[in-house]
Amino acid sequence: MENKNNKVLEAFSTVMPYLKIIFDDEAAFSVTDTEKYIAILENEKLPMSAAVGEHGY
Repeated sequence: MENKNNKVLEAFSTVMPYLKIIFDDEAAFSVTDTEKYIAILENEKLPMSAAVGEHGY
């Protein structure tokens, strides 16, 4: 199951740059596993106070 979850997280990280286009630059996204942030797509209108590698809460 863990391998399948990793593939899903990797796939989402791959499509994140395109989500910015789809949502007309009006959204911010993050990908987390059970421990930390894996990827973050920020938006200057929606600041996020997290960084890749930080623990998610």
